[in-house]
Amino acid sequence: TVRPVLVSLSSLSVCFRVLLKFLAELKQNAFFYFFKHHTCYDLLPASAKLVILDTELRIKKAFYALVFNNVRSAILWDSSQQTFVGILTITDFIKVLVNNFKPKPCRMGGFETETISEWRSLDPKTAHHPLVYTSPESSLLEAARLLIKHRFHRLPIIDPVFGNPLHILTHKRILKYLYLNRYKLPQSTQMSQTLDELRLGTYVPSVHVIRPETPIIDALRLFLIHNVSCLPVVDANNRLTELYAKFDVFNLAVTRSYNELHMSVHDALAFHRHNRERYPQPLTCLKTDKLESVIERVVKSGVSLCFTHVHRLIIVDKQHLIEGLISLSDILKFFISDPPSNELASQTVSGLIVRSSSSLRP
Repeated sequence: TVRPVLVSLSSLSVCFRVLLKFLAELKQNAFFYFFKHHTCYDLLPASAKLVILDTELRIKKAFYALVFNNVRSAILWDSSQQTFVGILTITDFIKVLVNNFKPKPCRMGGFETETISEWRSLDPKTAHHPLVYTSPESSLLEAARLLIKHRFHRLPIIDPVFGNPLHILTHKRILKYLYLNRYKLPQSTQMSQTLDELRLGTYVPSVHVIRPETPIIDALRLFLIHNVSCLPVVDANNRLTELYAKFDVFNLAVTRSYNELHMSVHDALAFHRHNRERYPQPLTCLKTDKLESVIERVVKSGVSLCFTHVHRLIIVDKQHLIEGLISLSDILKFFISDPPSNELASQTVSGLIVRSSSSLRP
């Protein structure tokens, strides 16, 4: 027989208050739970280009393979070990250029003759560090945390059964998937708040900038020293004029000018100024802009004939003076922060009901 359970009004009142608090926090952290309950498989494209390079390939040919395939990274395969050992990115290209740079203009012998494996053996961190990857079944939350933890911009997705690489995950891919599904989620108050209110971004003087006359080699060194993906170019009044990003370093390979690193950043970006339909001005925002509008601008960038894929916005004031920078990494890190006490509230509700039921059982 089913025995009735008596619950006091005071206990129900407490339960409802805790439940309402839980629902409010759940709405506030809807994006956290979205990432937690969606997998990497959910955002795999139906068709995409994936480049895999053997580590015995020469570095020069490897980077030309990236340029001609219009991709920013490639997964590395070691034939001797019969396994994937790493990922080749623009950062590696920059390291090679800086390492082989000579004070006097000359040909970079190492860049043109070294193989990928020879180059990787020079860096102990790279040579002995296993490939960091994720599986299709991993949650987006787990993948995002790997990106943030290791300060990666790219994370390979590899099938754990057959060992086949499926895709290379990026911050932008994750945020775009969230943006496309935003109307299926509870309307979070975070999206209507400004960058200033949310304290999102990096602000002056922590933002590293360069001048138009800065030599390319100095810009490349700043990329490596400060582990940044772009350097705003400012004039004498600290007004934003252009943006020199890691991706622009590929133009050194396209124009075969990697032996001319004494060239100024202004001269290196001349190709941008003459092709504005494909290389538009840097995207900017105000610190009073709402988070939703910032994400929308980033997600919708690069969908036309533009060759640039925006991964950050430069924060300026109304006079176009640089104030800071907001990156996709900043936004993703903000979304995956642990919610304050959602699970605790849920357990509290269950605990109150159980205790009330047992204590008032006739």
